[in-house]
Amino acid sequence: MKQSLRMLMLIMTLMFSSTSILASPDVDVMTDIEVSEYAIRMSNVLEKIRRQQLCVPDDMRCVHAEFTRHGISYTDKESVVKRLSIMLGSIH
Repeated sequence: MKQSLRMLMLIMTLMFSSTSILASPDVDVMTDIEVSEYAIRMSNVLEKIRRQQLCVPDDMRCVHAEFTRHGISYTDKESVVKRLSIMLGSIH
Protein backbone atom coordinates (compact mmCIF):
# COMPACT_ATOMS: atom_id res chain seq x y z
CA MET A 1 0.00 0.00 0.00
CA LYS A 2 2.77 2.45 0.93
CA GLN A 3 4.66 1.57 -2.27
CA SER A 4 1.55 2.39 -4.34
CA LEU A 5 1.14 5.73 -2.59
CA ARG A 6 4.79 6.57 -3.18
CA MET A 7 4.45 5.72 -6.87
CA LEU A 8 1.35 7.90 -7.21
CA MET A 9 3.06 10.77 -5.41
CA LEU A 10 6.08 10.46 -7.72
CA ILE A 11 3.81 10.54 -10.75
CA MET A 12 1.96 13.57 -9.46
CA THR A 13 5.21 15.39 -8.71
CA LEU A 14 6.53 14.73 -12.19
CA MET A 15 3.32 15.88 -13.79
CA PHE A 16 2.90 19.04 -11.70
CA SER A 17 6.37 20.21 -12.73
CA SER A 18 5.24 20.88 -16.30
CA THR A 19 3.02 23.58 -17.76
CA SER A 20 -0.78 23.45 -17.70
CA ILE A 21 -2.38 21.64 -20.59
CA LEU A 22 -6.02 21.28 -21.63
CA ALA A 23 -7.35 17.89 -20.62
CA SER A 24 -8.84 15.33 -22.94
CA PRO A 25 -12.37 14.15 -22.09
CA ASP A 26 -11.28 10.50 -22.57
CA VAL A 27 -9.67 10.41 -19.13
CA ASP A 28 -12.99 11.34 -17.55
CA VAL A 29 -14.53 8.01 -18.60
CA MET A 30 -11.58 5.85 -17.47
CA THR A 31 -11.81 3.72 -14.34
CA ASP A 32 -9.46 4.47 -11.45
CA ILE A 33 -7.29 1.50 -12.40
CA GLU A 34 -7.05 2.67 -16.02
CA VAL A 35 -6.10 6.18 -14.88
CA SER A 36 -3.41 4.75 -12.59
CA GLU A 37 -1.99 2.59 -15.36
CA TYR A 38 -2.08 5.51 -17.79
CA ALA A 39 -0.30 7.72 -15.24
CA ILE A 40 2.40 5.10 -14.80
CA ARG A 41 2.90 4.96 -18.58
CA MET A 42 3.14 8.77 -18.66
CA SER A 43 5.64 8.72 -15.79
CA ASN A 44 7.74 6.09 -17.57
CA VAL A 45 7.93 8.25 -20.71
CA LEU A 46 8.89 11.32 -18.65
CA GLU A 47 11.57 9.30 -16.88
CA LYS A 48 12.91 7.99 -20.20
CA ILE A 49 13.05 11.53 -21.61
CA ARG A 50 14.96 12.72 -18.53
CA ARG A 51 17.27 9.72 -18.23
CA GLN A 52 18.23 9.58 -21.91
CA GLN A 53 18.17 13.38 -22.28
CA LEU A 54 15.93 13.11 -25.33
CA CYS A 55 14.53 16.64 -25.05
CA VAL A 56 15.63 20.02 -23.82
CA PRO A 57 13.50 20.81 -20.71
CA ASP A 58 11.66 23.72 -22.39
CA ASP A 59 11.06 21.95 -25.73
CA MET A 60 7.42 20.98 -25.35
CA ARG A 61 7.16 19.96 -29.00
CA CYS A 62 9.80 17.31 -28.40
CA VAL A 63 8.02 16.10 -25.24
CA HIS A 64 4.70 15.89 -27.12
CA ALA A 65 6.42 13.93 -29.91
CA GLU A 66 7.94 11.44 -27.45
CA PHE A 67 4.57 10.90 -25.77
CA THR A 68 2.91 10.38 -29.15
CA ARG A 69 5.63 7.93 -30.15
CA HIS A 70 4.69 5.85 -27.09
CA GLY A 71 0.95 6.05 -27.81
CA ILE A 72 0.19 8.51 -25.01
CA SER A 73 -1.40 11.94 -25.23
CA TYR A 74 0.51 14.60 -23.30
CA THR A 75 -2.61 16.76 -23.31
CA ASP A 76 -4.20 14.28 -20.86
CA LYS A 77 -1.65 15.20 -18.18
CA GLU A 78 -3.73 17.71 -16.24
CA SER A 79 -6.81 15.53 -16.20
CA VAL A 80 -4.79 12.51 -15.03
CA VAL A 81 -3.21 14.55 -12.23
CA LYS A 82 -6.67 15.71 -11.08
CA ARG A 83 -7.98 12.14 -11.02
CA LEU A 84 -4.91 10.92 -9.10
CA SER A 85 -5.38 13.70 -6.56
CA ILE A 86 -9.00 12.69 -6.04
CA MET A 87 -8.02 9.04 -5.70
CA LEU A 88 -5.31 9.86 -3.15
CA GLY A 89 -7.74 12.06 -1.22
CA SER A 90 -10.24 9.22 -1.00
CA ILE A 91 -7.58 6.88 0.47
CA HIS A 92 -7.04 9.14 3.47
